[in-house]
Amino acid sequence: MVNMQFIARVEQLHDILQWIQEQLKPMGLSRETLRHVELAAEEVFVNIVRHAYQGRPEKMEIEVRLFPAYAEVAFFDHGPPFNPLNVERVDPTLPLEKREVGGLGIHLIRKCVSDLRYERLGKQNVLTLIIRSSQKR
Repeated sequence: MVNMQFIARVEQLHDILQWIQEQLKPMGLSRETLRHVELAAEEVFVNIVRHAYQGRPEKMEIEVRLFPAYAEVAFFDHGPPFNPLNVERVDPTLPLEKREVGGLGIHLIRKCVSDLRYERLGKQNVLTLIIRSSQKR
């Protein structure tokens, strides 16, 4: 398990994605899987910056845990309680005029990783991306 604190500012995105990728190297994930993890992590991070902290440069933490068959990338923030798993699933096949606004980011995250887990620990939101080494879509 390795964790790192970051300031939740969009300018930190490149460093965060690079750090996550470095932590996942021992898994030997395919380039495609790494790209999907990067997309999911970017979406989670940007949502924390915009929604949890509303642009305020506050601290957040990311923790990477490696296991033989999978990895977990957990994002910790101190924003208001928000469980993205409770957001109604989006049907991306509907025409734009029939879709509700929002929710596509969570849809993208779900498509990019094997599984998601949310928990509220004290005053922290914890969203965990689960990446299987043999991830299938």
